[in-house]
Amino acid sequence: MKAPAKINLFLRVLSGRSDGHHDIESVMQAIDLCDEVDVETEARTPSMSSVLITQTFEIICKTEGADLPEDENNLAVRAAQAFLDQYEHNLQSLTVNIRIRKRIPLAAGLAGGSADAAAVLLALAAAHAPDASLTELANLGVTLGADIPFQLYACAKANPEFGYADEAFGTAVAGGIGEQLLPVRPAKKAYILLVNPGTFVSAAEAYHLFDSQYEIRQNEPQPQGGKAAGIEPKTLFAALTSGEEKAILSGLSNDLLPPVAATHPEVKGLLSKMATLCAVHGGRAMMSGSGPTVYGLFFREPDARATHAEVQDVFPQMFHALAKTI
Repeated sequence: MKAPAKINLFLRVLSGRSDGHHDIESVMQAIDLCDEVDVETEARTPSMSSVLITQTFEIICKTEGADLPEDENNLAVRAAQAFLDQYEHNLQSLTVNIRIRKRIPLAAGLAGGSADAAAVLLALAAAHAPDASLTELANLGVTLGADIPFQLYACAKANPEFGYADEAFGTAVAGGIGEQLLPVRPAKKAYILLVNPGTFVSAAEAYHLFDSQYEIRQNEPQPQGGKAAGIEPKTLFAALTSGEEKAILSGLSNDLLPPVAATHPEVKGLLSKMATLCAVHGGRAMMSGSGPTVYGLFFREPDARATHAEVQDVFPQMFHALAKTI
């Protein structure tokens, strides 16, 4: 199944929390750059040595295209375990086989790991908990990662054959730590040009840099600066639903960009060059999530393709891909 990447059209950091997370306001957008995730399950007959064990789950994970852990350090494996713990009380024994083919860069601000975990939850629910709603699965997913709830809805939209089409969406205004989701129905599709410089920037590092730079205090209600300080998510929501291209482009913003760019000059340089290239062709550049991926947003495919050709010449060693919103 398809596990789509996610970009942040808007990201405002509000306040730190005692659990180590941050409250945010964001507009999240799924795109058709996808990992491929296959999930198969089979019942096993317990061996004599385990006949007294009421549950004997086995999770086997194999990955291709990236050097990823294949044990509980992989979020997809933890998602499978969480699902089994919650839903499979009546099965004595089950083997879950997961195969992940990575297309989304690692630690890129694109929620690739969360997308894989969401795909596993969706596939297991379709096979073993068909009455589970996406809301129920999202409540389970958020215990594993803040991006998983949105990725569940996006994964359901990218894979309508799983039967969640009525609940699914690919764009949302997010609150809380990212789990409070208000669907958005954009009037227009957009083309997204992704460029990743290969720098490792974890979400934990990006938020630590933000905290250090802006000295966030727990539960302080006002944003602490950054690119998003003067923009409201409701403004971008309205622009997306009405299809106002200029308002959408001007609404792209990310509070994590200033501290990440200040610490990683390669991100700053990439964004500067991308901003110039995108502007020539009617688009706008922004960093996604915790970075370091920079994207350009366009409303016409020829403009996106022309910029992509220039990016390939200017940054031949970097990862780049052209995608569409879903």
